[in-house]
Amino acid sequence: MYFAVSSHGVLTKQDMLRGLEEERICPVMVFEQDGVQKVPTFASAELAYQFARRNTPKAYHIGTMEASEEDIEAMRKEGFEAEEQKWQNKRTCDMHMLQLTSSVETHRAGNRAGKQSGSHTLGRRIE
Repeated sequence: MYFAVSSHGVLTKQDMLRGLEEERICPVMVFEQDGVQKVPTFASAELAYQFARRNTPKAYHIGTMEASEEDIEAMRKEGFEAEEQKWQNKRTCDMHMLQLTSSVETHRAGNRAGKQSGSHTLGRRIE
């Protein structure tokens, strides 16, 4: 599963990458529906990236992160319901800073305005 991640206009790309690599903090996109806080999950990095792209202004830095069951459980403990998204539905999103318990290796892939090639994964688990 994958999370969509976003700077929410308050983090630079370098801050996002440093947070993932050094501090193990991930800015996960979340939304509220019918009074329930939800974290969208996606079966592919591509779908998560499309969701992030559709639901953020162009000035925001976006990406995806491979989410472990441990990450999803941590979000549940923080009051979020995990909801698998089959499509990049339009949502009003916010950002939640998730403290990760394991290391993350980051990968950069092009920029938002241009054509994307390869993986859009910003963070991936290191085993």
